[in-house]
Amino acid sequence: EQYDKEASLYGKGQQEIDKMVAAYKKAGYKETDDEILDLLNKRYDYEKKKDAASKKTIENAAKDLKDKLGVLDKQAKLANTEGDYVKEVKFYEQAQEAIKKMVDMYRKAGYKDDSKEILELLQKNYDYADKQVKVYKDQWNNLIDALESDTEAQEVATKLAEKEQALEDARLALENANKQRTIRT
Repeated sequence: EQYDKEASLYGKGQQEIDKMVAAYKKAGYKETDDEILDLLNKRYDYEKKKDAASKKTIENAAKDLKDKLGVLDKQAKLANTEGDYVKEVKFYEQAQEAIKKMVDMYRKAGYKDDSKEILELLQKNYDYADKQVKVYKDQWNNLIDALESDTEAQEVATKLAEKEQALEDARLALENANKQRTIRT
């Protein structure tokens, strides 16, 4: 953030120099006059310093992003271990949002979409999307397995109930047969 403020100050300095150059020209000075040349040299110095500060801002942001993604990956892994798949997906979404912000920062700094930095970030973004899809697929498969297991348990319970009913029917039939034998004797 310090470098971002610094770059902004150099940018404002350049604007002020541009105003001064315009005022000198309005007063009749030529671009080859020492006063204007000195101002243009100062503007060029500010441009270099502004670019250096902007570059430092981006470098710091890239380092911060790397650190943040490392933490989010660990949190996602822990959430997975704990079976909290909703949290795991949220961590992946946070990682994607951080990547998008960094891509925007690169674009604002003049990087093209086919630059190495942006392409690497976009690939990471796709990797996080793939991780989310894997979590969803795993959860879907777990749900299907649970439903199949539940269905199998219901089938076993139904068969057991049928056998219990058959036993009860047999017991009643035996009891009736014993009663009839007792009546005949």
